[in-house]
Amino acid sequence: MLSRRKVILVGPPTGREISGAYGGGTGGYTRKMQLYLNHFRSDRFVQVPCFHSVRGQSFTLGLAGRFLHDLSGFARALFRTRAGAVHMLGQYRGATPREFGMTLLALLFRRPYLYEIKAGVFIDWYGHTNPLNRFMIRFVLKKATVVLAQGKPYIDFLATELGIPAVYFPNFVAAAEMIPHRRPSLDVLPVRILFIGYAFEEKGTGELVTACRQMAADYRIQLTTIGAEHPDFRTWADQLSPIKNFTWIRTGKLPHPKVLGQLSENDIYCYPTRHPGEGHNNTINEAMMSGLVVVTTRQGFLASIVGADRGYLLADGSSAAIIAAIHEIMNDKTEAIRRTKNARQYLETHFVDTIAFRKLENAYAKMLPE
Repeated sequence: MLSRRKVILVGPPTGREISGAYGGGTGGYTRKMQLYLNHFRSDRFVQVPCFHSVRGQSFTLGLAGRFLHDLSGFARALFRTRAGAVHMLGQYRGATPREFGMTLLALLFRRPYLYEIKAGVFIDWYGHTNPLNRFMIRFVLKKATVVLAQGKPYIDFLATELGIPAVYFPNFVAAAEMIPHRRPSLDVLPVRILFIGYAFEEKGTGELVTACRQMAADYRIQLTTIGAEHPDFRTWADQLSPIKNFTWIRTGKLPHPKVLGQLSENDIYCYPTRHPGEGHNNTINEAMMSGLVVVTTRQGFLASIVGADRGYLLADGSSAAIIAAIHEIMNDKTEAIRRTKNARQYLETHFVDTIAFRKLENAYAKMLPE
């Protein structure tokens, strides 16, 4: 049997919280890194992690020290692992200088590399960033052997504006974490609504809480929010007075297995985000996987993921829009349950690791042909 070819996987550290990092270093990039390291298995390739620094870590020379730390760590990985190729989880934005430096090192060591564009802000960022950043990211993309893109709009943009072909590579769930499809308990009160993520203004968490409090006049409502809270949101939430028929469970951050457990204990997943960097949110996948009725906005790539027949797309992220969607669900529960079945079926045929890893193996084979 041929030995497996090594691919250096460049991404954020996993398994620990970093004070000061956005979301504590436990957001979408970290979750993607965890999925790769925990679930990617191949007879042909093996991933070797190379962890870069993240915001919140301190270095003696500040940004310069962080830059040197990341590049020296990457150079050591290239030299010590003898890996034949590189897979970069692209963050662009403030990470562009680091990714440009890593690209130069990969070219110096004659290692082909794959660049995976994540998050939903690349097109807007590219149009507004400074000329130096634009030059560096164009160089990174043009020299890549393979470019993977999280959202379909990126495919057309890269081809039209930059002349770069890319492969659609959406976020996915682990098949090993999937449970049999469950029917949401919409006939039994309270109405159990769930939100997962960093609670702050741009995620629409305040509007969701306000909507739930107002809906308590019509239903018994139980809202569960999972994740860290911005200090301003926490101050606002702490001063709210209790009201009849409304229970709010604020768990803070939870380990991922417990998050999956909470998905199984709720019926509606409401994610009224207006965050400008929203892409293909992992929690939407997990809600679809778990049989929850999904309510979300059209922000980022969410409209193409959820669709009108797989969930409920809000006209905007206002409390009024959330209330209207919940009323629509409760007034036609049969239709809501039908949409959860459609969502699960769509997820199984598009957003599961077995599908994603076949694409990834093809990309690795392009970099490292036998």
